[in-house]
Amino acid sequence: YGFEDALLFEADICGSGYLHGMVEAYLADQTDVLSALKTVCDVDDGVCMHGVGHGLMMYTNNDIPAALAYCDEFEAHATQIHCSEGVFMENFGLDWNLHAHPYLQVEDPMYPCDEQDAKYKNTCYFYAPRLYNRVYPNAYEQALDWCMTAETGYEQDCVRGQGSTMMKYGMDDIAGLEAICGGASGEYAALCIRGMTSYYIVNYASAEKGKELCAILKEDNQAACMEEVEAKSAFYVD
Repeated sequence: YGFEDALLFEADICGSGYLHGMVEAYLADQTDVLSALKTVCDVDDGVCMHGVGHGLMMYTNNDIPAALAYCDEFEAHATQIHCSEGVFMENFGLDWNLHAHPYLQVEDPMYPCDEQDAKYKNTCYFYAPRLYNRVYPNAYEQALDWCMTAETGYEQDCVRGQGSTMMKYGMDDIAGLEAICGGASGEYAALCIRGMTSYYIVNYASAEKGKELCAILKEDNQAACMEEVEAKSAFYVD
């Protein structure tokens, strides 16, 4: 159908994967990617800009510094961050048997987060659990402990990312995931719940679905859940 017409079939289910795949393919075919970046998405469309990050990783053959240099071309900080989310999600989720992975280390799933510019570290640590959970399937409690080894000040990003990752892989056992989050110490339990909620909203592209999730959680977890719903509501108009 071509890029423009194919967008007419867009559905947001499953984390807007359709749109992300479209943008990936579009950028991969460009000879002047810098010009294409300025037109492929509305810069205020965070979901689409996330797809740009994925596409830049394909365009640069998974070279994180090169991809982030393109993200830096956007003026708004929020747009840069949305772009970087796609970059790091692509890095930690790629198949290392099929693609170049110069910035992916199975033996050190947090690499290369400590090497990133400060503005991108939060995003990197948030997505690092995607790799950890692939290397150690279903080791969710262990992953939360592993997050405590993150660079000082970024443990909370890792825990939120772990909550998100658990929801991605275990949406059919919400009560079980909630219990795992409850095993985290202090403030990290609430951050884990927020991570779970974040992915639930992203999966359905619906803040209202997030409210439905909050309603079935234990009362002690509902406040953290609703905080995440409120934070995401601006991005999803039901």
